[in-house]
Amino acid sequence: MPIDMVPVSTRTQVLTLVLAIGLPVALTAAAMLISRGDGLLKWSLIIGLIAAPVGLGLLWNMSRNEVRVAGDSLEIRAGFYGHRVRLRELKPEEAILLPGDRQGAHQPRWRQNGIGLPGYRAGWFKLRNGATAFLLMTGSEGIAVPAKDGTWVFLSPERPAEFLEMLSSPHG
Repeated sequence: MPIDMVPVSTRTQVLTLVLAIGLPVALTAAAMLISRGDGLLKWSLIIGLIAAPVGLGLLWNMSRNEVRVAGDSLEIRAGFYGHRVRLRELKPEEAILLPGDRQGAHQPRWRQNGIGLPGYRAGWFKLRNGATAFLLMTGSEGIAVPAKDGTWVFLSPERPAEFLEMLSSPHG
């Protein structure tokens, strides 16, 4: 059963393109101007052509988010990253609503293996409280569900209450 997630915002998508394509082109142009080197347009274009597939690849992966309950498991696909956890291993009764940037001890601090952009975080992160969490945060707000092994799952479902109810039901 698929879970509807908050879509990645247009602002986040534009920022991704600016960081992945615009920034390398601007740095190349600046370096060429500072060094008074020839070929400003040529090198900026070359760097842009190299960076464009990277930026477009990031956008494509950001659009490949999927969360679903399959059998007895919660399956999360977050671009390059994936995570599967059995429903009986989750503790939905201890879930925490994540209100924007005021997440306190549950604030993701360090990427262990993930992508962290404003408005999009996916993969494994270390939290401020020292715990480890798998994130698929496509918005600033979300829900954090602890697992019995001490890890957490952070998601941005469109309907958090419905999502928790689904996790709490005997059949998932």
